[in-house]
Amino acid sequence: MSDCTVKSTIESGHITAYVTGRVDGSNATEFGEQLKAAHDENPDLAMVVDARGLEYISSAGLRALLTLKKYQADLSIQEASDEVMDVFKVTGFTRMLEVTPALREVSVEGLTVLSRGMKGATYRVDDDTMLSVYSPEYPLSTVELERKNAQEALVAGASVIISFETVRVGEGYGIVYEAPNAKTVSEVLGTTADEATAHAYGVKVGKVIRRLHGAKGDRALFIDKKAQAIRQLKGLAENGFLPAEQLQPAIDLYEALPESDSILHGDLSPLYIVERTDEMLLMDMVDAGIGHPVIDLAAAYTCYITSHEVRKELAAQLYGVSSETLTTMWGDIMRTYFGTEDEGALAANETLIKAVARIRPLLLISWLKTMPEEYIDAIKMMWPQRVEDINAALAYLKENPEALDW
Repeated sequence: MSDCTVKSTIESGHITAYVTGRVDGSNATEFGEQLKAAHDENPDLAMVVDARGLEYISSAGLRALLTLKKYQADLSIQEASDEVMDVFKVTGFTRMLEVTPALREVSVEGLTVLSRGMKGATYRVDDDTMLSVYSPEYPLSTVELERKNAQEALVAGASVIISFETVRVGEGYGIVYEAPNAKTVSEVLGTTADEATAHAYGVKVGKVIRRLHGAKGDRALFIDKKAQAIRQLKGLAENGFLPAEQLQPAIDLYEALPESDSILHGDLSPLYIVERTDEMLLMDMVDAGIGHPVIDLAAAYTCYITSHEVRKELAAQLYGVSSETLTTMWGDIMRTYFGTEDEGALAANETLIKAVARIRPLLLISWLKTMPEEYIDAIKMMWPQRVEDINAALAYLKENPEALDW
């Protein structure tokens, strides 16, 4: 009997079945049964068969897939080798199933590093091209979300830079961006930008964020970031990360946010905003979704303000920009975004943004695949103090229910 293994997992809201080895008449029945079992556990989810490790598939294996499709309507094959791809083409299966070939493999050796973050790193390939590489623990399905989200956001009217290819980089995946004469805001500003330049780019960033939030996304295509956050917070309570009563204020605040179809980016740092011939564009839409703009501005607040509150040098380490520049930019982002110089109105909005930002570290624990233990310990230690800001925002919203009518 030929060797074949099937390992199934849930990734990015669908089933991914990793198949390795050879599928022929001796094991095709077992192959089909394993895929059917994965379907039966989550019958409402789409299924992607990752064929990177599939060396061969016979007509018996193809029949097993055809049988599965009777139950699993949304079925696709990814990362098929040239040999396996030829089998699907010759037999006509590419007309019945979505089958995509193995990805092009690239190396980052010798490339200039533009940025490094928790999700991975971005490189300059040449004057016209950038490459974002995700950590190996991020599956292809998650990385492919970036391309889908960016395309949908562009159609909706957001200013985004479109990725044109997903590639394999070592054991992980990357996305290639065609960006002629483009630089990230982090590259442009560096650690020595003067105050006038910081003000100017704060205005530019505020405008591109405002335009993004003015674009409305289809709920069938984008993740609802409010609902996602509530699920994650409840999950942390169920897992005993913190006592449920300590997490309840965070859940209450998210539940108090008005429903909205505004497209959200998820990480509006200078690393992921690109300037091209005086045009500002957003990149890396892997965390995009829809929801109230306060969620996105809270994510931005953690970058421009809280990331370097304790240690100023962290600004340069994390974003390649000085602490002073980030702080200056935030003031202009707020004034531009809300279209006002009224310090009282801006302060009220920032109180709500800050409160939602206090919750973000908890959500990162669910989003990110790896997290240093010392970071987790720090979140737990600071949580009681963060709850004070959250309760203050809840009280403010109770007295001013229209405060988030942006």
